Amino acid sequence: MKVFLSAALLLSSMTLGAAGPAGADGVWRDPVDISPAARDGSSPQITSSADGKRLTSVWISNDGVQDRATGAVSSDHGETWSQGVPLNSITGNSTGVKLAGSQDGRRAVATFVDFEEGVNKKIVRSATLTDGVWAAPVDVSALASSAGSPSPTVAMTPDGQKVVGLFAQFQGPLHQIQARTSTNSGATYAPPVPVAANVTAPSDLGVVSSSDGQRLAAVWEEEIAGVDTVRASFSNNAGGTWSSPDTLSSPTRISSNPDLLMNADGSRVVAVWQEFVSSGQTLIQTRTLAGGIWAPSVRLSPVGQSSNNPRISGAADGSRTTVVWANETVLGVQSAHAVGDTWAGPGAVSEPGPAVFTPDVASSTDGLRVSAVWNKSNTQILSSESDDGGATWVSTVSTSAAAAGTGSPRIAAAASGFRFAAVWVRPDGTNSRIQAGTYFEARSQDITFSQPGDLTVGASATLTATATSGLPVTLTTTTPAVCAVAGNQLTALAAGTCSIVASQPGDVDFLAAADVTRTVATVRGQQRLACAKTPPARLKNRGKTVVLPKNCRTDAGQRVTVKVDGTRKSLRNVKVIKKAGGTTVRTFGTKVRLKLTYRASETGAVEALRQVRRVRN
Repeated sequence: MKVFLSAALLLSSMTLGAAGPAGADGVWRDPVDISPAARDGSSPQITSSADGKRLTSVWISNDGVQDRATGAVSSDHGETWSQGVPLNSITGNSTGVKLAGSQDGRRAVATFVDFEEGVNKKIVRSATLTDGVWAAPVDVSALASSAGSPSPTVAMTPDGQKVVGLFAQFQGPLHQIQARTSTNSGATYAPPVPVAANVTAPSDLGVVSSSDGQRLAAVWEEEIAGVDTVRASFSNNAGGTWSSPDTLSSPTRISSNPDLLMNADGSRVVAVWQEFVSSGQTLIQTRTLAGGIWAPSVRLSPVGQSSNNPRISGAADGSRTTVVWANETVLGVQSAHAVGDTWAGPGAVSEPGPAVFTPDVASSTDGLRVSAVWNKSNTQILSSESDDGGATWVSTVSTSAAAAGTGSPRIAAAASGFRFAAVWVRPDGTNSRIQAGTYFEARSQDITFSQPGDLTVGASATLTATATSGLPVTLTTTTPAVCAVAGNQLTALAAGTCSIVASQPGDVDFLAAADVTRTVATVRGQQRLACAKTPPARLKNRGKTVVLPKNCRTDAGQRVTVKVDGTRKSLRNVKVIKKAGGTTVRTFGTKVRLKLTYRASETGAVEALRQVRRVRN
């Protein structure tokens, strides 16, 4: 079951397409064994955090004596895994394990069935993972006869706080489909709420939740009048009450293997299933729930061919949807995709060839990047990727080595769709091991670096550079004699041309960005007089006027000199007195006109000073 995805209404084209290049160029890394060598593993499940770093897997492990629900985690994108630990401590067998996880990957919840030793009874249990540690399981269902009860299932909101578990409570000879909700990550549950009563032979339970946990939807298969039928119910009040079950499939056709998805706000739900028409013809059908009403069913697979095991995924906002299934007639995996409310397909995901089984699919948050995995002839796990929402697919690649008995693949996606993680069963010659593989496609990134303005020597400026990846950008200078860079602060040291390089080396998700270089002109500043006494505006009439105070300097600390010029007549009526570092003009007559030229030497930071003042008495 998938959550936070979309639905669509119409199928526009039923032309079988060939697999073609989709532009995806990532690789599946070598798989790793995550279950012990001495124990058989089966029924693996997997979830991924939004960044693809934290992965959680659960499976059924058999040590030769009993089956135990078992879990393991990875916190390094699947490079290494923790040792698998049992989720229960009873001496009976476990079966039917299912898994849901939070967006940050720190929380997960697993549901499974425990058979009580020595009695033909079983109970549904739930175990919660918090930061890599599994809590002791809690009972979800009442202890009941084991006859004909299906595996429970579970959904979790992205924040990891709200959980809904769906199970069938045996009430002999029939079942009641029940739901229980939790607001503390599965530590405790509210009392069970009936979803459907008097259910005959239920199976294939599925449940999804909106991002806030207010809207829920459930799907299952049950026998009605001797016909296996797909039914569904929904809740708009966080599981407090459920709608009367609706029949989704044809009442006269045997239907099974439903899968379900919901967009983030819960406004749309889409269900898919397989529907037996006649010998050699099983169709994949879909229906959409919007506004509390199920739209008419839409056929996705080709007429006259046998298709089965549909799985669905798509965008969080409901804009894109992808469905994959196994086609027994053409011996390949096929898909249909929708943009908005319009379906297209089917198209080929795999090349025709050996028989394929149990496909699974996962997609990015925007629904564009999609990966599918499947079982080839019970010997190998294959995969294909799409970067256009399932419209086209890349050539099939192997995710596992070949070995008889390989199968049961499940896949999860990081939000970006540039990382996927899958688990499957692969025998090693002695035991059936659980293996995990990860797909990785490094993303490109670009740097935006704003052009700084010219800078005066000694002054500083803040540099602005960002990467499309959101990763931090490093700023350095290739002209350290001219300028210095500390963090995002630029300081001009000398006049010249300053060169600054912005770089981002990439990380586990992104390729290194191309460096971006900016140049800045660094210029020397202008000196100003900073004398103890301001140069005069007028000369005294027949008296002394200080035109250059003692030890006069500029604001840059340079010593100032002054040159006194004038007409001959003016100079005859003045006496220039230079004494103790200062200059004084004494006037003897009237109508004196002088030019005072102040000078100071340059430094590395400032230009030489030359300032002219004209004064008179």
